[in-house]
Amino acid sequence: IPEWSTCWVDGNLIEVTLVPVRMFQDPFTLDPNKLVLCEVLDSNRVPIGSNQRSQCAKVMEEVKDFQPWFGMEQEYTLFSLDGRPFGWPPQGCPFTGGV
Repeated sequence: IPEWSTCWVDGNLIEVTLVPVRMFQDPFTLDPNKLVLCEVLDSNRVPIGSNQRSQCAKVMEEVKDFQPWFGMEQEYTLFSLDGRPFGWPPQGCPFTGGV
């Protein structure tokens, strides 16, 4: 997969390069579609400030003999074709625990 240059707005408009790191089969739209995780570099090819993956990769390489485990959380919202969050009832927000 080739690198891809684009613009990034993080308070300022900067040019960044997306460098593919890992590719997975897309579990939502299935083959032949793929999800690609990328390193985000600035114009000097330095990871941008919000890119924590590169620092994590360095630390994990240093401690790989310990076979560490860790978890990552990324939040996404999937929408139904009618524009509502996927799985939500037609009347709006579902009850949440404790409310």
